[in-house]
Amino acid sequence: MNRHPHEWAEPNRIDARFIHQGSGLFIDLTALSIVDGNVFRTKCPHTFQCEDLLPLQWSRIEDVPIFVPHAVEKILVAEYGEQVIGQTEYGSYRFHSISGLWEEEDRI
Repeated sequence: MNRHPHEWAEPNRIDARFIHQGSGLFIDLTALSIVDGNVFRTKCPHTFQCEDLLPLQWSRIEDVPIFVPHAVEKILVAEYGEQVIGQTEYGSYRFHSISGLWEEEDRI
């Protein structure tokens, strides 16, 4: 089970971070190692069940095709809590379901 973000025993250890300067969206990349046949772990250490990661699913961010884990919502809820799913406002941004984009309030 992953730790709550406020219970870090050590700093986050990622290999790379991509940040979209317009919206602040960021994607962390990190290597995985196999603990046993069905469990992967990161350097943090976070652990993931194989069936939660694979097969990867197609998605889009800002109209760019990407791969995401199979159970991406389950993984996000485990890491950040239930409030992460379905949130349509963050700071000065609002998510538009028709366009699939986060836009600043003053641009709406």
